Amino acid sequence: MNEPIFDKNFEKKEKVITKSNHIFNNKSNHVFNNKSNHKSCQLRMGSFFSQTKLPPHAELEEILNSDLMGPMMFEDGIYARVPTKDTSIVINMFEIEKRRHIQRVRNYDKTLNEVLISYNKDDLESAKQKLIEKNIEPIIFTVPLPLWCPFTEKQRHECLAFWPMNNIVAAPQLPVDPIFDHSVFIEKVISEKSVIIKSPNSNEIISSASSDCVDCNGNISHGIIDALAAASKYSASLLRHDSYLCTGFDVYCYYEPCVMCAMAMVHSRVGRLFFVSSNPDFGGITSQIQIHSCPKLNHRYRAFIVKM
Repeated sequence: MNEPIFDKNFEKKEKVITKSNHIFNNKSNHVFNNKSNHKSCQLRMGSFFSQTKLPPHAELEEILNSDLMGPMMFEDGIYARVPTKDTSIVINMFEIEKRRHIQRVRNYDKTLNEVLISYNKDDLESAKQKLIEKNIEPIIFTVPLPLWCPFTEKQRHECLAFWPMNNIVAAPQLPVDPIFDHSVFIEKVISEKSVIIKSPNSNEIISSASSDCVDCNGNISHGIIDALAAASKYSASLLRHDSYLCTGFDVYCYYEPCVMCAMAMVHSRVGRLFFVSSNPDFGGITSQIQIHSCPKLNHRYRAFIVKM
């Protein structure tokens, strides 16, 4: 990989950012509360911008998982065959994750419907008990369900052999943002060998830490995990009620995340990852594992490497 270009004559950009009640320390993973100013605080960010400048030919390359385009993979879920009049009762009894490509109910005959009640076959016994408690006969079956939203019509038809699907086919590759939409943050992580987490809807940095996944031998404290923890605390302070407090956040880092950090981002439900340097020894993104897009995990995020 080419070394980053350092332009000594590059003039620091300046920007005034207005933030309500919070000032962020960009060299640590701490958030500082500014309660003395009840209106807002204006933070002069001239020092925020790095003198590292991306070359004109730099671009983002998305790391895609070819497995998602091959034959569909399935997991066993369970459904209950119930009287039509009890359909809405059963739906409300079993609150499951909404998957827009999978229909919740299919018709069996004039008096019975079949309702999807779990994506996990291990819930079968507990589901039977819940139905019995509501005086509903526990007629339950397992069914293969797709691990992801189909990317092709062929995959969709494979799914239809087992359970009705909505007429949805996911785009195999969504548009990639121009790299210069992200240049300020990429230049900063190159300059500081750091990790940055920010909201996708603004240029607000939520947390930052050192990018240290290049050497994981005997190291159990990783910068990405520290930054995720700090970002979660920030979201909790805003009284967000998401089950996962980092949902949809963008992560920028110099080194490709290791397997542990890549999995931590799955658990945190981040939206996108941008990194500069691949990590052949410990990486969890460009390796064969490709944790960010593993079909068997219940969350996936997009990953991009900076090509210079």
